[in-house]
Amino acid sequence: MPIPRDALDRYLQLPATDQGYQTARAWFTARRGASAGLADIVTADRDEFLGYFAQTYCGIVSRAIRKYDPNHMYLGSRINHLELPYQFYQGAGPFLDAVSVNYYRAWTPVRRVPGLISVNAGKPILLTEWYAKGDDAGYRNTSGAGWIVPTQRERG
Repeated sequence: MPIPRDALDRYLQLPATDQGYQTARAWFTARRGASAGLADIVTADRDEFLGYFAQTYCGIVSRAIRKYDPNHMYLGSRINHLELPYQFYQGAGPFLDAVSVNYYRAWTPVRRVPGLISVNAGKPILLTEWYAKGDDAGYRNTSGAGWIVPTQRERG
């Protein structure tokens, strides 16, 4: 699921008839007043909105899953944005059984990052995807995340 840091800005630029616009506008108005506009958005607004975004999305999905399948874990949406603010994880956490995180752009996980995610969500995390590509596999390796290493042995 795409989770841009500027989601609030993007929603507030949608047509006024769009449900996403209306929801973001109501949230922003409650936070900053009816006269606040795009130029008034600051980082704290964006971060808090992502918490609201996660709470809303994960709450809806969790209730739907639990209604029809209460016996399975809900891991979220395989988050691929390690730079998300703590508010996002605080918003999602109450609805997840564990937080599924795809950990890219780092050869080895930085210990504090998974710990901060877990603490802020109040749930354990699962690093569910990361990888390296072996240059000797016969593929072009021109797309996708992950590092390129010389051999399959080094990939392992």
